[in-house]
Amino acid sequence: MPTPASIDDLLTSLYGATRAPLVARRLRDLMRRHFPEDQADRRRHDALPLTERDAMLITYADQVREPGIAPLHTLASFLRAHAAGAITGLHVLPFFPSSSDDG
Repeated sequence: MPTPASIDDLLTSLYGATRAPLVARRLRDLMRRHFPEDQADRRRHDALPLTERDAMLITYADQVREPGIAPLHTLASFLRAHAAGAITGLHVLPFFPSSSDDG
């Protein structure tokens, strides 16, 4: 697992030294809100993380576009409007086309 220092280094390389601390703070706030530490101990270690009731969506980050709106924001809005309750997990692929996209 990456250390907080290595995450801060990665955020600095992505967002620059001025914006990285704000991004790191927002990211940590989101993680605390959605993944409280007290819930970590409740998970059964012998249980599989997925069941037959789960439905995963795999999509490019910019698959759904709206002019003037950030692609991830557009994707989130689209999923709230059209897939709420239908999917239990989301795997976001790099923006299309990606340098690692061979097909």
